[in-house]
Amino acid sequence: MKKVGKLLRVSVICAFMLALIFSVSQFGTRTAEATVRNMSVHLVNVGGAGFIVELPDGKNMVVDAGVTADKQVFFDKLDSLGITTIDYLVGTHQHVDHISNFDSIINNYNVGKIVFPDNSPDDSTYYSDMAAAANNHGVTIKRVNAGGNIFPDVTLSNGLTLKTFVYSPSATADYSGDYDPVANPAAYVNSYSLVFNIKYGTRGILFTGDGMPPTQQDVIANYPLTDIQAVVAPHHGWNGSQDPNFWDFLQSKSFNTILIPNMNATGSVNTFKSDIQTNRKADFRYYSSYANQDFYYRTDGSTWWPKSGSTAEFQDPTWSP
Repeated sequence: MKKVGKLLRVSVICAFMLALIFSVSQFGTRTAEATVRNMSVHLVNVGGAGFIVELPDGKNMVVDAGVTADKQVFFDKLDSLGITTIDYLVGTHQHVDHISNFDSIINNYNVGKIVFPDNSPDDSTYYSDMAAAANNHGVTIKRVNAGGNIFPDVTLSNGLTLKTFVYSPSATADYSGDYDPVANPAAYVNSYSLVFNIKYGTRGILFTGDGMPPTQQDVIANYPLTDIQAVVAPHHGWNGSQDPNFWDFLQSKSFNTILIPNMNATGSVNTFKSDIQTNRKADFRYYSSYANQDFYYRTDGSTWWPKSGSTAEFQDPTWSP
């Protein structure tokens, strides 16, 4: 009987341990599932361009960060989202309204890596300040060109894939024939902007920096741009920076939403708005930080939707997500 009692106690203990192991493994699975979140793209109301992307795998990305005068606005937004670590700090090019806050971000937040277009001018003081801060904090600057990525593809526990792809600049790009580096240095630098997408599931967003018409032409000549629904208007929507062929090409795809950073009421931008409304027949809508000072565009990997209550400055009646 003692042996039976002992065996019974051992059996009970083993059963308990197995149940405990099973419950822990199940809890671990639920925790892994819980870390998958919607991907949110925050369009921050700063001078220039500034985006905060909460990636579905729990990591965070900043794409440009506006002018130094609005540094606290950008910091306040990061803090309101509870972001202390920026895994990917992405600069589309070296201009003041895109990366002049990067040194402060590196000095005040935990930055994993910096991403910058490889075949791009990098002789501005803003780039130098960024590089110096990166060196002081041991942060790597990853230089990428067309065909590269911001980070390797990730398959999440929900079965959906998160990926990035860089479309421009190409390693052999030379825009000196389009924009003289001395006579028109701003447009020359803009042409080498980092153009890339982030795709979660079947939903993609295209970041364009200040890419000029030759940049846009290169992109549509070499890439199909499938599964991109949202597009950041190149160069803040300035009309002279928009290639009609670029928008015609996007219309033939699944594109239906334009995000315009720091859009204001200048004649050039209004001309772009008018062209979009008059000549672009695809069903679409557009938002800007000018009209929506606290805005995000969010996806679960199959559908995009804007922040509740946000106002589309233009929405085609046939728009569909």
